[in-house]
Amino acid sequence: MIFHPGHFSCNRISVVFFSLHPRLKTGPARSGVSRGIQALRSVLNAFSVNNRKNMFVLESAGNVFYLRLYSMAGNQSHYLESESNQSNEELSESRCSSALSLHKEEEDTVSVFSGHGRLSRLQEECIMLSIHGIANPGPDIKEDLVHVLQNRLDEAVLDIITVMFARNPMHKLTLEDVHFIQKPGEKPSCTICFTLPCFALPYLHAVSHYLQQNLMQFLYTPNYLDIKPEQYFQEFVGSERPTARAATLPSNDCHIFLFNRPPASGQKGIACIVLTLVEKDGRKVDILPAKTTNSLPLITSISTEQFMSLTATSQYSVEDASSLPSNVETLVQFSIWEKGDVGIQQLTEKLQHSVRSALCDMVTEYCILPAPLAESVGEPIAVEKSQIVESTQASIPSSSSGSSLSSWRKLMHETFPGKLFAQSDSGEESQLEVGVKAGLHSDRHESGDRGIVHCVYHRVAPKWLDCCAELGVPSVHKHSYTLSNHYSVELVLREYQSIVMNSSDLISKVFREIRGTGAERKAQSKFVPFSPRTPILSTELRRESSLDGEIPATGNYLVIGRNTKQWRACRALQEGSVSVELPPLFDAKTHKGYQRFDSILPYTQTQDGHHSPQPEACKPSNFVPRQRLLILTVKEKFLELYTYNLSHELVVKLEKLLSRLTCWHKARSRVMTSIVLQKMGLFAHGQFGQDAAILGANNESRKDAEANPYISSVGNVDMLIKHLAPPDRDSLTRAPHSSVRSGSLRTMLPRFDTLMRDRKPAKPLHCCEYQVQNSRDPVAKQGLQLLEIRADLKTKLEKGLHLENLYLMWQQRTSNSHVPITLEDIELLKESSRLIHYCASPLLFSPSWRQSAADHKAQTALSTRSSSISSFHKQSSDDSDPRSRQNSGGSGKLKNIHRRSESGESRRSGKFIPPGLKTEEKWHGQLCQSFMQEFVQYVTSLGYVVISTKATSPKEKKTIEEPRVSLSDSESMQCYLQKTLLGGILTLELKYIKPFFFVSMYALECSRLLTGTMLSNQMKLMFIDECDKDKFRIHMHSFAYDFHLRTILSYISGRVLIFKPGYHLTSFMHDFMNYYLKSPGYARNDCCSGVVTMQKLVTPAHKLYEYMLNKDKKYGMTVMRMVPVSQFDFEAEPPENEYALVSLSACKGSYKDLEDTRQLHEFDNGLIVEHRAVTYSKQPETQGHTIVLRYYIVMASRRELFPKATFESTPGMFKMVSGAGMFDTEEVDGTKLAENKLVKFLIQQEPVDYLGYFSQYETQLHQLLLHQATVTEAHVRSMVSTAVGHCRRDSLWNGLLLGVAEEEKTRWKGKADTDDGAGKDGTTMKLTYAEFRELLDAVWTSRLDEIDSFLKPFLHQHVNWYHGLFKVLMHKFGEKVSRHFSSPDGRVQYLALLNPNYLDMFMMVTVDTVKNLINLCAVYREQLQVDDRTADRPNLRLYYVHSHVESFVNGCCFHMWNCLL
Repeated sequence: MIFHPGHFSCNRISVVFFSLHPRLKTGPARSGVSRGIQALRSVLNAFSVNNRKNMFVLESAGNVFYLRLYSMAGNQSHYLESESNQSNEELSESRCSSALSLHKEEEDTVSVFSGHGRLSRLQEECIMLSIHGIANPGPDIKEDLVHVLQNRLDEAVLDIITVMFARNPMHKLTLEDVHFIQKPGEKPSCTICFTLPCFALPYLHAVSHYLQQNLMQFLYTPNYLDIKPEQYFQEFVGSERPTARAATLPSNDCHIFLFNRPPASGQKGIACIVLTLVEKDGRKVDILPAKTTNSLPLITSISTEQFMSLTATSQYSVEDASSLPSNVETLVQFSIWEKGDVGIQQLTEKLQHSVRSALCDMVTEYCILPAPLAESVGEPIAVEKSQIVESTQASIPSSSSGSSLSSWRKLMHETFPGKLFAQSDSGEESQLEVGVKAGLHSDRHESGDRGIVHCVYHRVAPKWLDCCAELGVPSVHKHSYTLSNHYSVELVLREYQSIVMNSSDLISKVFREIRGTGAERKAQSKFVPFSPRTPILSTELRRESSLDGEIPATGNYLVIGRNTKQWRACRALQEGSVSVELPPLFDAKTHKGYQRFDSILPYTQTQDGHHSPQPEACKPSNFVPRQRLLILTVKEKFLELYTYNLSHELVVKLEKLLSRLTCWHKARSRVMTSIVLQKMGLFAHGQFGQDAAILGANNESRKDAEANPYISSVGNVDMLIKHLAPPDRDSLTRAPHSSVRSGSLRTMLPRFDTLMRDRKPAKPLHCCEYQVQNSRDPVAKQGLQLLEIRADLKTKLEKGLHLENLYLMWQQRTSNSHVPITLEDIELLKESSRLIHYCASPLLFSPSWRQSAADHKAQTALSTRSSSISSFHKQSSDDSDPRSRQNSGGSGKLKNIHRRSESGESRRSGKFIPPGLKTEEKWHGQLCQSFMQEFVQYVTSLGYVVISTKATSPKEKKTIEEPRVSLSDSESMQCYLQKTLLGGILTLELKYIKPFFFVSMYALECSRLLTGTMLSNQMKLMFIDECDKDKFRIHMHSFAYDFHLRTILSYISGRVLIFKPGYHLTSFMHDFMNYYLKSPGYARNDCCSGVVTMQKLVTPAHKLYEYMLNKDKKYGMTVMRMVPVSQFDFEAEPPENEYALVSLSACKGSYKDLEDTRQLHEFDNGLIVEHRAVTYSKQPETQGHTIVLRYYIVMASRRELFPKATFESTPGMFKMVSGAGMFDTEEVDGTKLAENKLVKFLIQQEPVDYLGYFSQYETQLHQLLLHQATVTEAHVRSMVSTAVGHCRRDSLWNGLLLGVAEEEKTRWKGKADTDDGAGKDGTTMKLTYAEFRELLDAVWTSRLDEIDSFLKPFLHQHVNWYHGLFKVLMHKFGEKVSRHFSSPDGRVQYLALLNPNYLDMFMMVTVDTVKNLINLCAVYREQLQVDDRTADRPNLRLYYVHSHVESFVNGCCFHMWNCLL
């Protein structure tokens, strides 16, 4: 290779430095190249060398130049002057870390820095453009190319800043950003000036404040990173460009804004805008606090031309000073520093619009809003054509122009001659001003409760706000609505008031236009307070307004909403009040959601929320008001809503809610039209719920239907009728789904437009309750009537569909058939079914229930006394018993039972009832529950299935679980069963109604269901036959009869503790048998009673019965205590307990079944024995030795628990059943036993004889019962006879014990087996010889040789020996236990030696010389029972007997030993 590398290298001939903005230093992630170099490369890439990096080639004037870019750090700038002969290749593309050496004479350095020296410029990071060549570059490179590259860097910075501010307008600016937009000392790019009308001169402070707020709609205030004011945007002062930085002085009272052109415009640009109020000559206007207080007069009339005059402003060109009008004193100047293309023309239009908007706000705040809401009627309303309402003193702030108050007023009226404002001298107040000032202090007028609306609000405010809305004032918004009918206006106004109240803190008042005629002026319209809920004119309003005879206008309304507290505070501050309590809405934090623009307050808010005064220069004269206003005008059916200074969120909310409200009432009008057409008999109109495409050629109706979301769905009809305002959207979405329960039912219901076809309401409209409630709402009145028709139809369809579902579910007989249903479903099933049978049988265990049954029975007997026996037979149920107790038939009798039960309770309310009868006791509730369970079990065997129930809702569940106050626990028991057949549903209802247990049978044919299933006649007949069979097989009375007797046997057996202790068993049996004169025809159990009378007894009857009670186990009986139940008050003495003897045994009997085969059956036989006598203390002597025992026999089947379910083919027989004589009072010795007896029976005998039917099984059971009664009577007689002997024996035995010492007698009695009644009264004497002989005949003896055969010699001694033995034994045992008896002739002697440890035996020595009989024996009262005892538990009786015998034998041995000596 001839040429070495670098042989053709060119020297650097020029260097250009570009200042790099900090936002261009960093590049995209991981690129390592700054944004500045990338921007420059985007320009130089067209001249790049493909096979070299960072090399660009250009041709200029026939010479070729090579260019390279370098990123330079600030600390490397000094190398540019130290080294010169450094090779070009040593320079790095990235940030250089090596030194750069260049020959000073060979390089030409060009720096693109503005406003700084070279050394200061090099301290910044920069980009160096190195130019290599053999000749000097021309102007196209040094000037044109450098300018293009610099512009590209500026565009890159502009792109970054515009995007940054588009994303976050509150982004903080650095010093470099500020200098980029506004270079230090640079004149504005342009200056725009606008004129202000002369009447705004005194209120420049307010105009400036309103203008700033309007500018902030498209401008924003810059934020700075540094807090030094010197680094902020500066205001340019002077007409010539200053040469030093000191020419731009910072100004704190100037208003500086930033404008970032929206990206949607397609151009990029940013500008700094400085707002300044200047005079004609360009001097800045100093806005000073006002020294006097005054206010602009109110505007009382307005037109479009006047609006344009009040808000007129024009652009003033600084170059053309002659174009400025002579009367213009103050200008609004905008100084603009532009970077990029900000669109000056569009920006100028926006600025001019903001100025006009500020003037509109100023006129609104100072000329409209100060007026009170209402004014008094008696004062003049207008003065001349201007119709001035108020003119008060106002202060004009002094300006630099030196205009006085008089010259300003003169200038105002020259500008607007007699059109807008009222003239008044400054020195005195007119009569009108005095009246208005007095009105300002009236709370009633300020709030709009009295008087008439101020003319400003109904003449000026709507027109003024309308013009402001057309102009586009940011604080004003307008929305228009249209209603379909006049009757909707008042309803909309009422709901609109609620919307305003719920959405904001404004108080809205409704006023209605009234037209009247005056004597001195033409007819004028006035707006008076009006309430949509009250008549148009109240008495108070008429009395104050004197508007008698005035009639309402054609539906024009005005609704004004504002905050009265805020208005009063603003008025007070405008009038110069220093101490004003500001309402909370003046706090920007509290009213941020309500108010858009804030006021300038003369107070500052401290950290604790209180207000502190500002400095003296900012007292109330510096106050700038910002109030809020809401006006709704109604003209016929057209509504226009104007909002002033409401927050954007609140405006959007009100507009949305009012739009929904108007759409809602348009839809309600459609509903009303549909109802009217239906009542006219037109059903082909299609006015509601149809698509907009088929509404006809009416485009307006089609558009309304498309825009109205409430017309498209028929599911909204219910809410349209019931509600005056649309509910939330969730309710609207749920409404169609919750209106009907299933899709099949929805298809069955007719369309809303055809509901009245072939149907009519239940009652006319004027008779309905909602006629008065909705007097102002015709849609609600007519709609509710239509909804009643649909609800009735829907209820019928729902019931039918629900019954069909139950029928299908129960017919399947699967696990789903046991799904619980609600009580409402059961009531529906009962209402839809027919009551084909019912039966009521009493439960007679409780005395209170027996009394109720007796009362009901007595009332039934009185009501049916004229009826024949055959009529009772027709009303009987399963048991063929033609008595009144068997109630069966329709629901009318069922109601009578309810009524009679209640009347019986009330009739006995004044009678004494023991505590056990007042409330139902727990044991009786358990019995009722057991009875129902067993009956359910019986009915289940007939094919019925229990219906499971559940509560409808938690509230209803709570109600069900709570105990009912008026009913007892048993009366709250209910059970339902069903049997579903092909022909229909059979339902059984089981419940208690004191004192009856009710069974009601309901039948629902399948043909009556919703589907109307077609069944054959055979299926129908089968269902009817099944109904008849079940009516027969229920056997309610037979089951109740068996349950009573079975329960009594269980109680007698003692296996189950059913009743409370002391239950009066015989009273129940007496009442039970009085109620059931004969057993029901299909009962398995039976009972009977009888009386056993035994006279001329040795022992008194009461003592004999007491003895039997004490010896109950000896006779196989059990004693039961019975507490008597009486209906008398026991004040004299409490009732004595009674006792009965009971026993339980088993017996067998045979009967013939249906096939005439004899069957053997086992029965439980219960016996109850009661002694019928008066109280012991009242017993007459004639009845002392006659005992009368009444016995009851209860016979219950062991195997069969339920009644016979089959009907006997063999006919039975009729027999006479007599109610009299069953429990006749027995007479003994001519005296009735029950004459003074305590009354304890609740059911009395029925003195009626009737013909009863006895089936074959009943006849056989009755014969078996009679046989058992015969056996029982013989057993009772035998038991009494035995007890008589035993009682006599024990009485004699006790007489034998007399004569013993008292202390020993007590000990002996404690060790005896029995404690008999003999001797208790102290009348028993010592036994005589004859009585002792009688006692020996009744006791059991055992000879001494029988005890032990080795003692036989003692029986074969001489008679004299035995006489000596008497003396020995009497001496040995003593007189206390020795009893000696001798016959009158002395030939027969007995010596009885009592056993002191066991008094039921004694040793006896008998000497009978007549018969030559000698006997030594042991005598026992009863035969000694030798029990098996262990060593741990010995037989003490046997031990005492052996011990006494041994002592007796020892005495005999001692005597024999003495005889031998």
